[in-house]
Amino acid sequence: MGQGAARDHAIACDARGVSRQPPLDFLERFNEAFVYEMQAFVAACRGETPLTLELADATEATRIGLAITRSLRSGLPQEV
Repeated sequence: MGQGAARDHAIACDARGVSRQPPLDFLERFNEAFVYEMQAFVAACRGETPLTLELADATEATRIGLAITRSLRSGLPQEV
């Protein structure tokens, strides 16, 4: 992303200066969100809270995922 992007590092700029950092893996990047999502799911399964998603949400996510797969296989953009 951005100018000078690379797959093996990210450039961070803050008050201390500029540094290159290895990219975080999926769990490092999204661990907190995953924990919240699982807590909400378990609470919904227990009947403590309503489900926040509907079948249409899952259908849409599947449709997008299939378009991504087609794009990866063909090397071409896919209409979503």
